[in-house]
Amino acid sequence: MANTCFNSIRVSGPAEQISKLAAALTDIFRDKNRHTSMMRSLLTALGYDEASLSDVDLREDFQLADGPEPVKVENGVLFLSSESAWSFLNSTWALVRKALPGTEIWYLAEEYSCEVFVTNDRRRRFFTTKWFLDSEEVEPMYFDDDRSLIEYVHDNCDSTVSTMVDLRRFLDDAENEDRFFSLHEISYEFDKNLVF
Repeated sequence: MANTCFNSIRVSGPAEQISKLAAALTDIFRDKNRHTSMMRSLLTALGYDEASLSDVDLREDFQLADGPEPVKVENGVLFLSSESAWSFLNSTWALVRKALPGTEIWYLAEEYSCEVFVTNDRRRRFFTTKWFLDSEEVEPMYFDDDRSLIEYVHDNCDSTVSTMVDLRRFLDDAENEDRFFSLHEISYEFDKNLVF
């Protein structure tokens, strides 16, 4: 596969549509070896025929949920993780949504090599993360706001930062000293095909 994009996905909507999606995914997980493309298997389970999928990007595999069931549904929301090539497959997931009227699909996509850190969850309903800090000196961490990021760097990275300007200066100085810190801001992208 090309550069791997790690996706956290939430699907909300009518209970019958969430149940239909959960059942299709559960069937796929139960017999993973039978499927050459998990996304192709999902789309055919949702009613698409092979001919309609000839130009669709199907480079996505799903991950099992933590716990005894392969798919997690909590409070009417389906939780799923996947790996895709390069980025989140917006147009492919738009087909999933089209097959499940009334649903909305929310995601957080992370592809480190191309520095893709993006969500479509503008209201931060499911994905509250604003920053991702990667470093060899501390554990990689997610932060929901500037203040928690600044406090973490101040307390754990031998630093006196107290503002975002200080933090940027610290990161520049660290780079000049061959210390590895990589800070990524989670950006927002709107896709009318995935949410209302």
